[in-house]
This record gives sequence, C-alpha cells and structure tokens, in this order.
Amino acid sequence: MLFTKIKHYSKKCWELGPIQTAQIVNHRLKAVAFQSYLRYKAQHKHAHHTWDVITHNHDLDKDFQQFFLQLQRRSLACLHTLYADQQNNKTYILNQADQWVRNCFDILGSGQLCFSNIPWHTDSRLQTHDKQENCHFNATAFYKDIPICVGDNESLAKDIKVPWELARFQHLLLLGQAYSINGDERYAQTFVDHVTDWLDHNPFLLGPNWVCPMEVGIRAVNWIWAFYFFKDVPSISLDFWERFVCSLYDHMIYLENNWELYDLRTSNHYLSDLIGYFYLCFFFQDMPGITAKRDWCYQELLKEFDKQVFEEGTDYEGSTCYHRLVTELFYHTYLLCQEYALPLPHYFVKKLKRMFTFIDWCTPHNGALVQIGDNDSGTLLFYGLTSTIINDMKLHDTNNAAHFPAFGISIIKTDRWHITMRHHAYRRRQPSGHFHNDVGSVTLAIDGIPIFVDPGSFIYTPSRVWRNRFRSASMHNTLFLEDHEPVPLDERLFALDVQEAHVDQSAMYQSDVLNITTHHNQYDFYGLQMQRTVALDNEHHMLLTDVWKSLSAPTNNYPRSCWNFTLNSAIDATYVDNAWLLTYHNKPLIRLWSDELNFVLRKGWVSWNYGSKVQTNRLCAVEQCVPEKVITIVCEFQCSNH
Repeated sequence: MLFTKIKHYSKKCWELGPIQTAQIVNHRLKAVAFQSYLRYKAQHKHAHHTWDVITHNHDLDKDFQQFFLQLQRRSLACLHTLYADQQNNKTYILNQADQWVRNCFDILGSGQLCFSNIPWHTDSRLQTHDKQENCHFNATAFYKDIPICVGDNESLAKDIKVPWELARFQHLLLLGQAYSINGDERYAQTFVDHVTDWLDHNPFLLGPNWVCPMEVGIRAVNWIWAFYFFKDVPSISLDFWERFVCSLYDHMIYLENNWELYDLRTSNHYLSDLIGYFYLCFFFQDMPGITAKRDWCYQELLKEFDKQVFEEGTDYEGSTCYHRLVTELFYHTYLLCQEYALPLPHYFVKKLKRMFTFIDWCTPHNGALVQIGDNDSGTLLFYGLTSTIINDMKLHDTNNAAHFPAFGISIIKTDRWHITMRHHAYRRRQPSGHFHNDVGSVTLAIDGIPIFVDPGSFIYTPSRVWRNRFRSASMHNTLFLEDHEPVPLDERLFALDVQEAHVDQSAMYQSDVLNITTHHNQYDFYGLQMQRTVALDNEHHMLLTDVWKSLSAPTNNYPRSCWNFTLNSAIDATYVDNAWLLTYHNKPLIRLWSDELNFVLRKGWVSWNYGSKVQTNRLCAVEQCVPEKVITIVCEFQCSNH
C-alpha cells in the first residue's frame, strides 16, 4: 500500500513539474493548517469573524456605521444594465418574488415546495417523494467531516446539490428587482429574513453549505448583488448589515484557504472560487491589503482563461452546458474588470466573444441550447446568460457550418435545420468528469423543435446506476457495439478513461451538400473503427452513412451493432409506408427509414434539467456487425404543412 502511494504521488509530481508541485503542496498545507486551527472553534461556534476581530486584523475604525457608509457610497454599474431586458418583464419578476416571500421554491426539478422553515440542510426534493428516506445532512458537523455519499441503486439517495442550490441565494436578484419596481417592503424584509435564517442555521464552517468552495463563491456573488439592491433600504437595521458584512468576510477567508486546486486539471469549480473572491475583493476594496489580493485573483483568472478555454473559444470540460456556465464566469470577470478599471488583454475579449459565438452555434434558431455532455443546470446569477447578452457579445457569422476540433463537435445551422455531431477529441490535460460516451452522436432540430436529442444527465451522486445510464453510449444517438461501452463506466462518477485523440478525427465539407465525417478507434480492441458521415442536401434530406472499418483481419466474433435515436418527449413516432413518421403536435417533421435496418420503438429517458427526467421514445435497431458494410439512414423533411 505504501509503495503504491509513493508510486502514485511520484507520478503526479513528475506530471506537474517542480513549480506546480510546490504550489499544490503549499495549498494543501495551508488548507490543513486552516482546518486544524478552526475545527475546535467552529464546533463551539466561535470560528466566525466579528467586527471587532476584522477591525483589529485590518487596523480599521471600529465604528461599523462609518464603514457601512463607505460601502453605501459605492455602486455596481452593471447592476441595472446587465439584465435590463429582464427588468421589463415586471409581471414575471413580481410573481416570482411573491413566491419567495411565502418561502416557496422550485429546487432542481422539485416543483413548487412551500416551507414554514427553510430546509437549508435537507434534500427536500427527495423528501417529497419518500418521507421515510434519510434526506438530512448533518448541520453541526465540521465541513470537512461531511461525506458526499453515492447511491448504488435505481432508487435515489439524498443529493447534497439540493441544499447547495437553495443556499446559493440566486433568488435574491429577483427580490431586489421586485423591490426596485415598486418599493414593496415585503421584498426587503424577505431578503433580511432569508439571510438571517441562513446565518442562524449555518454557523461558519459547520454543515453541508460549507463543504464546497464553489457554492461559497456563488453565494458570495449573489449576496453582494443583493447588497447593492437593498443597501439604501431604511428599514434594514445596522445590526443586520454588520452581521451580513462579517459573514461575507468569513466567505473570503474560507475561499483563501479552500481553493479547489487539486492538480493541473482545474475546472468550473476553481473558476467559481475565483470569481466569488474577485467580487469579495471588490466589496472589501477599502480594506488594507485587498488590492494585492485582487491583483493576484485577476492574474489567476487570466491564467485559467488561457488554460481552460481553447483558442477556438470552447471550454475544455467537453460539455455545452458547462461551457455556458464558464462563459458566464468569464463574462463577470470582464464586467468586474470594467468596474475596477483593470485593463484586459485584447486576446481575452476576442476569445470571450468566440465563447459566446459557440453558444450561438449550439443553439437552433428559435430554440434552446443543445446539451452535449453533462448538465447540472448551473448559473452564477439567476438568469445566467440571456439571449440579449449572447447576441450583444457574439461574433456574427454567415456560414452554414462550423467545426470546433478542440471541443469535438461539428454543427450545421441553417434557418430551418440544426444538426450537431460529436467527435472524439480529448487531451490528457483536460478533466474528463463531464464527458459522456457520445462519440458519433447526432442531434437534430427543425424550426427550433428538437427531434433527436442528447439525453442529458439527470443526477450525479444520488444513483450510480442512473448516472452511468445517462452517460452511456446506448442513450446517445450513435452506433455502438451491443453491451460494450467505448469507454468503460465504473464507480468513478466524475472520470472517464478517455483515450487521447492524437489527430483531428473529423472533416467537414461545404458545397451544394453540407457534409460532416467522423471516426473513432474506441473499439480498437475488436479491431474496429467506427465511421459516420452526415450530409444535408438542399434542405430536404439528412443522410447518415455508417460503417465499421476493419483495423485487423476480420473474425466471426463481433458483437452486434446497435443504433439509437432518442426522441424529444414531445415527438410522436408512427410507422407508415415502411418509414417512421415523426410529428410534433400533429405537425409532420421528418420521415426516417433505412433499407438495411429495421427500427423499432422503445422507451427511453431524457433530462432537460438536472434532477428531473421525462420518459420518451427511442428508435433502435440491431444488426450483426459486418465490417465494411455501409448502412444508410435517411431523414426526409416533410414540407407539406409549411
């Protein structure tokens, strides 16, 4: 065991290099020292910072009122401009705010749940389905002692993401907007009540809401935005503001000692830590020493931008939904640098615009973002990135096709059709936790209506079974070998042993016919290479041409080859005249057939948002695997009602 550990850490040190290794070791030692020092104090509820302690640490005037006046004078310029388009939807804002005044929340697909006491430590979604299940997390345990357990069955275990989602406080943005619309004191009082209740039940470093630094960073951002909405409300007491400010200081100290910096493969978690810290530096900018911390954070964000975002403007975690979150995080970097008057390199703005352009490419006209890879429905602020923000920031492109080789996706986008195809693209420096077994998978939308859809994610830790099912090849719109995953799925829910793609394994041609071709060798242990071509001709037919290429001498022991097309749950499928007619609200969209395959209708699942799944249909076919045999699948557009 000792030899194995030595071998593991020696390999890690070699991969990281001396400088990175020293940084990681320093970070770990600092985190351990922080935890050791504060564990006893936290368990006796003395770990939090009081105003007296803060003034002593920073040589400030002990009069909190004077400090608060300084905070009041400062503004956040993007406060009313960022979501100006949403501010016009007053009815929606007020209706939502009224729900939260009554302590009613929809948490990750729970449906509207109303509480007499807000369940900060409970998977309330699971509790509504199974009142006998253990749905509670230990509210008094030191944050490092709280495990995130994984469910092993189809029935769900409690999900720590549910209390985390509630404790992000993203609803405060709409409460603030509602207050700015009509000055109703109920919205200001709800802000005070919710924050006070959270502070009462979540002492510093105790309970599930201090477990994840990302959640701490996101909560800090939402509290700071709320402050700028409510800072001038005369009915809010100075005592509340003192407690509020001291807790934000706790958030800053926590982040300084709990960076999610494990190895070179940082992710959206570390970015969320940094953007939360960047906001906290803005909030506490009048304190001595904050400028140096801000400048460090600024430089760190630029480094992560270089590392995590490919030159083509795509996020290296391999998921369109996480790309959208990462784009939002770097967009707030862009906004805060304007607030600080910090210069951003030209390349940053240029590549940031490419990030928005990629979102636009992945979104059908009049449709929603196509989900590829994991989706946890995460945003920094309530609205996330609105269509107005995306349109303002994107680069305008008149092409009908685009290829993103580093991300591993090609896209055909016309006024009517939207087609994506996933390629094998992976480098060892990328985290693989949000990838799926989806190489060769296609999605299809017509007139903004999804037809062939990516299944989504459903859940993470509550069920190993469901987690692996939703990221399996059999749930995606590709061809695969029966009972054989291209990359094995195991108990590691946030890792896949994806082979490196040493060459760009895709090609795109654009002429009278738009063509995308891909291949992968993830079945090379059978001596097979999968190849798929998608062609769109004159906006009437989409043709899929599939073939298993032989990499070695043929044998008679190949598993059967399977095809799957997961349908949008709103699509009806009827077998008519030797083809499957796919309709949406009785409106014919396409006919699908193949001379070589016999497709049958089976049940399946699709998840549009984290935590919820909807039963749907799948078109499936099974055929003996015959190398070099060409299979053609035709999707014919039905234009009779257009």
